[in-house]
Amino acid sequence: MVRLPKLPSPPGPEDIFSLFDKAGDAIEKSLGIIDKVADRFDQVAQKFDPLGERPTQTTTAQKEAAPEQRMTSRGVSPEQLIDYQKGEIGKLLLRMESHYAQRLRIKGIPCDCGAQKHLLDLESLCEETIPMVDNPKVYYRITDWVKEVGPKSTDQAAKGGHYDAEYPTFSHQARDFRKEIIGSIDPATLFPQKPGESQMSLDEAKKLAADEAAKEHSKKRRN
Repeated sequence: MVRLPKLPSPPGPEDIFSLFDKAGDAIEKSLGIIDKVADRFDQVAQKFDPLGERPTQTTTAQKEAAPEQRMTSRGVSPEQLIDYQKGEIGKLLLRMESHYAQRLRIKGIPCDCGAQKHLLDLESLCEETIPMVDNPKVYYRITDWVKEVGPKSTDQAAKGGHYDAEYPTFSHQARDFRKEIIGSIDPATLFPQKPGESQMSLDEAKKLAADEAAKEHSKKRRN
């Protein structure tokens, strides 16, 4: 007598509902990222067009323009938006580079430096940028890095001192990411000089980034 192999049981209602739930979660996450990208378009459009003036009709010349000259529906070219995103990501990486170099301390005392907020902002900016660029590998790597260093960057972790030996490595990693995103570790690429100003040193740029971070975090706590 030939034994037939036992066939797997067909999926039950609970299995099917579980699959639907997972699919719904994936769609919801994708829509959330799309909303973030749309919001970023609006923010950058306001930066380049503060009066809120937008072209109401696309002309034939605009349609036939070279890709680098075409504008988005919000009045900002894709290249301008990507450059803006890169600049904001670079500034956050510079802040984290400085924080980690100081082992999340100010004058040797563990501080509430807002590292967690900066890391979340960094992750969010990278997620927004991924669908905008042709090669998003570096942005995926940064989001993976945030997940790795995040638990070791809490206020409690800094006070415990358990990761003090790792923080300098995190600082170098942030610097390397910044160089890969911006193309240089020169702070002038993040803080352009105004007429008559001398070139900013790396230490000055780190201090400026840290000061901006402290102001933002202080404002958040007041609110």
